[in-house]
Amino acid sequence: MTDKTGYLNRLLPGMEYKLFFAGMRAPTRYLIDFGCADGALLAALRELWPHTLFVGVERNTEFMDIARSRNIPGTYITDTLDKAFCLCQPLETAVLFSSVLHEIGSESENGIETTLKAVESFGAAHIIVRDMGFPGPPEKVNPKDILAIKESDVADLIPSFQENHGEIDTTKSLSHFLLKCWYRSNWETEVQEDYFASSPGIIRFVLAPAYRAEYTLKYSLPFLTMKVWDKFGIHLPGPTHYNIILTNNKIREGR
Repeated sequence: MTDKTGYLNRLLPGMEYKLFFAGMRAPTRYLIDFGCADGALLAALRELWPHTLFVGVERNTEFMDIARSRNIPGTYITDTLDKAFCLCQPLETAVLFSSVLHEIGSESENGIETTLKAVESFGAAHIIVRDMGFPGPPEKVNPKDILAIKESDVADLIPSFQENHGEIDTTKSLSHFLLKCWYRSNWETEVQEDYFASSPGIIRFVLAPAYRAEYTLKYSLPFLTMKVWDKFGIHLPGPTHYNIILTNNKIREGR
């Protein structure tokens, strides 16, 4: 990652969307934020769930130092999920994946399944996911939309994107490009990631029958949709994001 400051700054917009779950259910005794970065989301959650013990998991040492420097009350920062599990109790813990599953899936073919199965084995009460995802099947896009991008100042990013993800001639690939073309300063990393590596369907499949989805929402971010329109004069194909909350069936069955 070449531009760590830029990466952290891009996490700030849309905080209300990242906190979608906070007002939907009673706080759990523990919450693990996997991939907590600089701890900004944990700091916001502390205001909403003042009695929860938070554990942030972050492997980037610079981000860990920033998160720890926030001195968020009742919050621990560690570098592995296993260490986080040691600080929490099964069936009293929610595990949060906020825009991180796609990174895991981009790094390893079986990364998402391995990570979710580790959470299942631990016995978390709830698994909360917010990430990017595109519902299939993709459709062909208007050639005028492609031309608008090829005539813009991000046209030079298209060849490397297409080397990794194919032509931008479908709604899925065009949407994928429009989500990441803003991150030129960190392009070498961004272009390799598959933003659509995860989906509600994949998550439900991996965690069945131990967990059941209680809430699912697919949507596009309004500020990003407007940003695409203002710059290119085209509509962002979507939805591009999803939220899902899954609950351990042992809780549903009263065990």
